[in-house]
Amino acid sequence: ALHGRGQITDARRFSPLPDLVEQVESLQSLWNHKQGEVEQADEKNKSLQKLNQSLSVTLNQQRKELHQLQVELDKERFSAQEKVKTLLTEIQMLRTQIPGVIKL
Repeated sequence: ALHGRGQITDARRFSPLPDLVEQVESLQSLWNHKQGEVEQADEKNKSLQKLNQSLSVTLNQQRKELHQLQVELDKERFSAQEKVKTLLTEIQMLRTQIPGVIKL
């Protein structure tokens, strides 16, 4: 509308409401976008937690298996050492019983 001095007056132009409405809509849009990002991050976090749990279980199983293999290896090593001792003792006995046996 024109007023006495030829100026156009527009209620929206002088009212802070349109700016506030735009700001609220902009904030709502930003909020929705960020909520989507948070939900994606939550899903990724859950997936990573499941993966971590699975890796932890696998790692613990492998540690247990490695320990068992180490125990078996130690038993085998001890048994082999005992066999070597027994064989050396037998060789010593044979040396004393048979003259001329090659010395080791």
